[in-house]
Amino acid sequence: MFRFLFPRKKIVSSLIGGLGNQMFQYAAGRALAARLHGDLVLDTAPLHVKADHTPRAYGLDAFKIRATLDDLNPDEWSKLTVLEEGEVPGEWPRKIKGNVSISGHWQSERFFSSIRPQLLKDFALSAQPNAHVASIAERIRGASNSVSVHFRRGDYVSLPSAAKFHGTCSNSYYHAGIEHLRQMFGELDLYVFSDDPQWVKQEANLPSNITLVECENSSPAQDIWLMSLCRHHIIANSSFSWWGAWLGASDGVTIAPQCWFLDPAAAQSHIVPSRWVRL
Repeated sequence: MFRFLFPRKKIVSSLIGGLGNQMFQYAAGRALAARLHGDLVLDTAPLHVKADHTPRAYGLDAFKIRATLDDLNPDEWSKLTVLEEGEVPGEWPRKIKGNVSISGHWQSERFFSSIRPQLLKDFALSAQPNAHVASIAERIRGASNSVSVHFRRGDYVSLPSAAKFHGTCSNSYYHAGIEHLRQMFGELDLYVFSDDPQWVKQEANLPSNITLVECENSSPAQDIWLMSLCRHHIIANSSFSWWGAWLGASDGVTIAPQCWFLDPAAAQSHIVPSRWVRL
């Protein structure tokens, strides 16, 4: 009796944006590959396209992901079924034929929540954190009510197109979030993350006993890991702190901004999980 061995399907996920966005695109591709019993390929070519956005480098190698990079020949590319995010109404189509390329941001857990245990493994750090980060991790683990607080600025402030589309969260949002958690849990241990720590020091008007995690002594992946160790979270309108909260323990409280995008035309209702608190 002969057995015919069919090649495994290939699911290609095109990467765009910074580390948080790449994590969404990986997670969506990983979930689809699991469903179709296929192998995940990451397409990094879109990261090198010049446009009116902040240049980004491939960053997923900081994690223990399971995928190959740019592993398709021209003939395979020509035979891909392209699946655009806008064509997917909240869940994957029931029937998908052949090898598939997915294109979009995929900023919703609805695409990958079914494989959360696997993603917790995939997004573990691929290397040991540096000594400074490890010492902060120990403090977080020893705190009763640790809270990650993320201020996202960078190109949300410096790049006009990003500022118009995203906007930044107000200080009153962060103060309201801190007070909300304080009413629930009492004293808090605040661990503050930002791509503009000097601005936070001068303008955020936070309590004096915070721990400001200086980005120059860490890395994006290590910052997300530190956030995930915190029990509670006050996130920015950013995929970066979204992942810090989503990868954290499920018994904590996550506070997210009511408005995710400043642009009212942008779809945003599916980004923040319903169990998170919107302020």
